[in-house]
Amino acid sequence: MEKRASRRVPFNAPMRFSVMGSITRPPDKMAINCESLDMSDAGMKIREKGRSLQQGHVLVIRVPITETQTTVPAMAQVQWVKTQKTGVYEAGLMFII
Repeated sequence: MEKRASRRVPFNAPMRFSVMGSITRPPDKMAINCESLDMSDAGMKIREKGRSLQQGHVLVIRVPITETQTTVPAMAQVQWVKTQKTGVYEAGLMFII
């Protein structure tokens, strides 16, 4: 049974994200490349190579607007992470802003 309140639709696009900081660690200065796989009004799934995210991480993501050079900033929290193969990860994100 589907647990999502909103239906996800395919959305394949290159994106970038940064991991937010906390009281004990400043934000990452380098943006990380990833690929979006699907999206809804509540969240999205991404694929990332080389860095394993952790459940609970808060990300600043740049969501591309189709067929333009514009991106929209958003904040999202990692809900789950799955290893697809060595060095390749998929993560479910929930938008928080």
